[in-house]
Amino acid sequence: MFANDEKTEQPTPKRRREAREKGQVFKSAEINMVLVLLIAFIVIKSIFPNLIQALMTYETQIYSSMASADSIYTANGLTNLFVNTALQMAKMLWPLIACVFVVGIVANIAQTGFIFSGKPLAIDLGKLNPIAGFSRIFSKRAINELVKAILKIAVIGYVAYTEIKNDINIFLSMGKENISIAAYNMTTVILNAAIKVVAVMILIAVLDYIFQRREYENSLKMTKQEIKEEFKESEGDPQIKARIRQIQRQLAMMRMMQQVPKADVVITNPTHFAVALRYDAQTDKAPLVLAKGADYMAQRIKEEARKNKVPLVENRELARSLYYSADVGQLIPPQFYEAVAEVLAYVYSLGRR
Repeated sequence: MFANDEKTEQPTPKRRREAREKGQVFKSAEINMVLVLLIAFIVIKSIFPNLIQALMTYETQIYSSMASADSIYTANGLTNLFVNTALQMAKMLWPLIACVFVVGIVANIAQTGFIFSGKPLAIDLGKLNPIAGFSRIFSKRAINELVKAILKIAVIGYVAYTEIKNDINIFLSMGKENISIAAYNMTTVILNAAIKVVAVMILIAVLDYIFQRREYENSLKMTKQEIKEEFKESEGDPQIKARIRQIQRQLAMMRMMQQVPKADVVITNPTHFAVALRYDAQTDKAPLVLAKGADYMAQRIKEEARKNKVPLVENRELARSLYYSADVGQLIPPQFYEAVAEVLAYVYSLGRR
């Protein structure tokens, strides 16, 4: 592989922006999952006593409100029972659902920010290629994910086993207790184990975050050739820019040459510089530079002046000074008023006006 083909350069802001527009943003699924599970287990543990009490109260209400068994086993009775049960469960579980929903959204936004892109949903026939799919199955990323999954299962299984083993006496004593107390004790042990498992998963998620971040940054890296191509796209191809400047100069020269016939005089060096001036006492506060040029341009200005019978006056120092001191379309500087006035007086004496 050639050196220019190696992705060794850090991604540019444009590369990051394009990846984001395509929906390719960094996100660790482990972080989202761990946060959601942790909050879910904490909320369940906090509302569990009230949840059990509410279920027992609701069960008592159902049986106490029955006039007879026939009132249940009817279409209306079953429908009412189902609706009331669903509403009661929603009422009891809404804190859990709301917390999980909010945490899931906040965790995603915290990692990716607000982003909407339909490009990931576009149909890509290349993904149906069996050869490409086979290569993805045995890719470095897939192997890393497999190793991570095995490690995660082993660690989580060990922590869960250790926690339940420590509370084995609680499970053994459940047969001597009534159902509600046994259910409460069992659920408490499971939730405690789950919270400790999630705590271990947080460590795995942090390591996964670091690994995924590095992989994402590597996927965005660019080759030296890609950097050059992007620079050309953003700044423009140097050859095209040079051609544009050339065309602009030609157009400017054409416009300038069109102004030479309107001049009152062209002051020359005589070979190196030429400056075309116009002075209208009614509109101009001072003589105006209509055109100027050096070497080849100076010769073109003089040729255009001869064609249109514009007087040529040789004044080496004045021509050079005006060329460097005044731009086309500007009035001459005040220090040249007297010298230019003498030239114009000479031109007017020739009958130019």
